[in-house]
Amino acid sequence: MIRAATYGRGIWEGPLQNYVGLKENDSHLNFSVFPNPAKDLLNIQLGETTNNPIEIKLFNVVGTLTRKAEINSSRQQLSIDISNLAPGTYFLKVNENNRYSTKKIMIVH
Repeated sequence: MIRAATYGRGIWEGPLQNYVGLKENDSHLNFSVFPNPAKDLLNIQLGETTNNPIEIKLFNVVGTLTRKAEINSSRQQLSIDISNLAPGTYFLKVNENNRYSTKKIMIVH
């Protein structure tokens, strides 16, 4: 059931038959990014150990890949130099096999 209302025009009801949903990503990676907002260095701390290499990609808001790095299984933390990136909003994607997570970060100078 869906309901819609307007100011002074009444309330309408109707059945909701067809809808689209998104499945929640159950296999995400646990990691933290600090500082956020970041100035010169961006630190990535993995929340779990793995036997597989972990790929890290940093995208700007239009989807351009600006940085790419890889952490092997023996490391839990990585620092990325972002001092020459333009200030703004970026998305950090961390991927290990088919598991991934994305976080929004801000770069300020």
